[in-house]
Amino acid sequence: MNLPRFRNITEREYSALASPNVVNLADAHVRWAPSAAEAIVIAILGDAWRNAAETPYTSLERMAWSSYASLARQSILRQYDDGRCFTCYASSVATDLAAAILRDARYTTAFISHPTFDNIPDLFRRRGFRVHSHGEQEWAAGQHPEVGGRGATVWVIVTPNNPTGVTCNEEAIRQLAKAARENDACLVFDTSFRLFNGDALYDIYSVLEEEDPDWIVLEDTGKLFPSLDLKIGGLVVCQRFRDKARLIWSELILNVSPVSLAVVARFSTTHANDSGASLRTRVLNNRAIVTDIFKATDTPLQGESSMPVEMVSIGTHDADSFTELLADQYSVAVVPASSFFWDAPEHGRHRIRVALARDPDVLIAGTTRVLDALGHLA
Repeated sequence: MNLPRFRNITEREYSALASPNVVNLADAHVRWAPSAAEAIVIAILGDAWRNAAETPYTSLERMAWSSYASLARQSILRQYDDGRCFTCYASSVATDLAAAILRDARYTTAFISHPTFDNIPDLFRRRGFRVHSHGEQEWAAGQHPEVGGRGATVWVIVTPNNPTGVTCNEEAIRQLAKAARENDACLVFDTSFRLFNGDALYDIYSVLEEEDPDWIVLEDTGKLFPSLDLKIGGLVVCQRFRDKARLIWSELILNVSPVSLAVVARFSTTHANDSGASLRTRVLNNRAIVTDIFKATDTPLQGESSMPVEMVSIGTHDADSFTELLADQYSVAVVPASSFFWDAPEHGRHRIRVALARDPDVLIAGTTRVLDALGHLA
């Protein structure tokens, strides 16, 4: 059987992780060295392990979500005990559970951000949804899809969006919430990159509670800290879905690692004083490095976004072929933007996505090789 080398973004990213001699600029997880404050958290991991072993699980869970709530400024996450926040191993698990809950609630059609990470439409399709794209700029403007005759619909919105950073402000969320209530639609928000855009640090839960549509919010700490993927994902639901969510969640998950909860709590507390500003500053510094490397070319970048990824134009070259060339001949891994344009790959055909949450020397080595490859193809 002649299968394509990679069938989705995650397979590409795993290949980079599994290749020790490749400069990995593929996945958007944080892989830079810890800051001085973060190093203190890592230095006392032994204490965190012992405390996790000795502390009741629900106390650890409450502490993790309360600490993260203070960092992300999200009200409901402080109310862990109301039974609407379900801890998951990762945000992808939370996404799959959201799709399962909504199919059980007889939703049938999903309109999903475009572009965005391709596993979101994949997971909804696997749960039996009819999937359609809806542009990120339309979501950001508070504009919802036309839903006439499609039955109960789900609107899946990634904000800030991966890989572009396009973000729904508070007013756009309010408009979408009102429209969802009026159109019998359910809102699903993936907020994994919230901390990387200061404009996203409003309390989304207060808006959703005030407007009262059906809703689910997906949370994720895996894109924030240099924790070697000791992380948690969150599935947070409106009151209507609470009992259904608990049953479906319990069919898959007993608990996450208490150590992960303790680590998330400590990292969140470390960054709460500045609401993640130091994280955004590190990304902006790295973005400046990339901009400087490409300044002698006519390669346009995204600008001053503090998202930990960058979309790089590669002229007229095909992104899929170019990423293969980079991996095979230059030992650097990136992701073709066509993979994010899951409903219209041609829109990303001439761009690649580069991860920025790396140490500067790694970023310089990788992007210099990208530049060299472009030069050799010119």
